[in-house]
Amino acid sequence: MTASTLGVLVVFGTVSTLLMGMTGWAKGQGSISSNLDSQKSIRLVTSELKEAMEVTIDANGLGLTYKLPAADGTGLYTQPITWDGVTRRMQYVVSGSVGRIEMGPSANLRVIATNISNVNPGTGNSMRVFVPGDGAVVREITVRLTADNYGSSASREKTLALETVFLRNIPVTTR
Repeated sequence: MTASTLGVLVVFGTVSTLLMGMTGWAKGQGSISSNLDSQKSIRLVTSELKEAMEVTIDANGLGLTYKLPAADGTGLYTQPITWDGVTRRMQYVVSGSVGRIEMGPSANLRVIATNISNVNPGTGNSMRVFVPGDGAVVREITVRLTADNYGSSASREKTLALETVFLRNIPVTTR
């Protein structure tokens, strides 16, 4: 009887330790996945916006319209900098409980990031995804994305990524 009781306690302790380790591992994997997703999404968004020559951010901060400069056959921009004639859009869209970032020509948007949230994980408040810099002419944009992935059980792992993009191809303005 004593041996059976000790055996059950050892098995129970071993299983409990194993379950706690698996929970920690799942939470760590969710955190890593969330961090990678947010950084990948930020890189895609900022690499596109760095080349923009004109950006108009929606009043709610969840979308923007932008124009890219025209390029010649070798991929170099034509001089002087002129618009390529294609209006493009980038936006945060919520479908059910999951958000995503869409990007592309206005008539043909494609999903570039999923499991995105516009909630600040630190405060729990909603935030604007695209925030313009100061001034009448937008020359910088701060992009804020929260990747939202599952960790252990149903707890979510959230990672906020922020990056300020400085627009490089603003046409020269004269007075």
